[in-house]
Amino acid sequence: MATTIVEYWRVQNTGWSAGVSWFDTGGTPSRPATFKFEASARQFVADTRWADKAVKWRLVHVQVATTPNQRVTTERFILVR
Repeated sequence: MATTIVEYWRVQNTGWSAGVSWFDTGGTPSRPATFKFEASARQFVADTRWADKAVKWRLVHVQVATTPNQRVTTERFILVR
């Protein structure tokens, strides 16, 4: 049984939700920005980050493993300081 694995990175921030909700940053609502490498996602944060220290930022490493019978998506979150 062959497994196909796709990996990519997304950037999220809390906006002004008081750190409660996370929102994809970049791209459009139907097509959020994705990055092939962690370094590219970190550079996007460095270029985009707002001065408001109350807004939290994180990188999301997404791994999608697909077999003929299932698809499993795993997301790992890394807080950016």
